[in-house]
Amino acid sequence: MRKYWAIFRIVINDAFVQRAEGFVYFLADLMTPLLMMIAWQAIFINNNQIGGYSLSQILIYYLFIFVLRTILSVYPNEITRYIKTGELNFFLVKPMGLIAYQLIGEFAWKVVRLIFLLISTLIMYKLFLSGSTLPPLYLYSPAFIISLILAFLLNFFLKVCIEFFAFWISETEGLRISFYILEAFFAGALLPINLMPKIIQELGNYLPFKYFYYFPTQIALGNLSVSEISSGLFVVSLWLFGAYMISRLFLNFGLKHYSAYSG
Repeated sequence: MRKYWAIFRIVINDAFVQRAEGFVYFLADLMTPLLMMIAWQAIFINNNQIGGYSLSQILIYYLFIFVLRTILSVYPNEITRYIKTGELNFFLVKPMGLIAYQLIGEFAWKVVRLIFLLISTLIMYKLFLSGSTLPPLYLYSPAFIISLILAFLLNFFLKVCIEFFAFWISETEGLRISFYILEAFFAGALLPINLMPKIIQELGNYLPFKYFYYFPTQIALGNLSVSEISSGLFVVSLWLFGAYMISRLFLNFGLKHYSAYSG
């Protein structure tokens, strides 16, 4: 436990030193929901309800998406650099593995991002929702908390899998960008999934992205039945198990390729 705490302290110190970089990532998470909230205000000028959403409900939805993206988004991009520069050797001779180090690093960076999140959430609430009647929120329900943990880990291990492609290809940026585009579209960041065409909704059911932000948001807003929550938690658990196993498989095969290449 001491070694994990020591790494956490080191990374969090680095995070505060590099807080400008953290702020850039934070702004990237902020811009989409902020622009969508402004757009929906204009759309609702002549409408009282759209697709079952009132203006306050759609604004709360995007505020939740913003908060969850800040809390749950991960950026294990350094893995590619470790592989390409040979810094990966450091993790091969140390008691802590690469995946554990990256996971602790993500938690440490969250501390810095949460400071930005608190301030910006208060500002956005004041600008868009001040005076609005909020619906009941289920923020302390076990299902919501479990969905957050599963969403964070699923997000992490899927993105780690992408970075591990650096063992075999020279550039992972294209894969990373493609993943982020799919995530924004199918995770409900651009538009609530239940407002999308049926074919898109059906396709999204076969992809893991909606479990990143959309699924926890729907639990928090009380929009899902008990059976829908149970089945959703079961499916996201399967996705997480698969992502974890694939990441371990990629790492094991990648290290064999890495050792052979580096001599």
